[in-house]
Amino acid sequence: MKIQTQTNASKDWRLMKSRIIGTGSSCPEYVMTNDMLSQLVDTNDEWIQTRTGICRRHIAD
Repeated sequence: MKIQTQTNASKDWRLMKSRIIGTGSSCPEYVMTNDMLSQLVDTNDEWIQTRTGICRRHIAD
C-alpha cells in the first residue's frame, strides 16, 4: 500500500470532481410585521418601509 504524500496529493486536484446534487431553502413560519416591531422599538411602519423597503420579516425560532 502506497502512502500518498502531500506533494503527490496536490498534483491530483485536477482529478477531483464535484457536483451539486441538491439545494434547499426554508422560510420560518413566524412573521414579524413593522407594526409589531414598532411596539418594541421607537419607530413606525412608514419609517421602516421608506428607508429599507421591508414590510415584514420571517423570524426563526
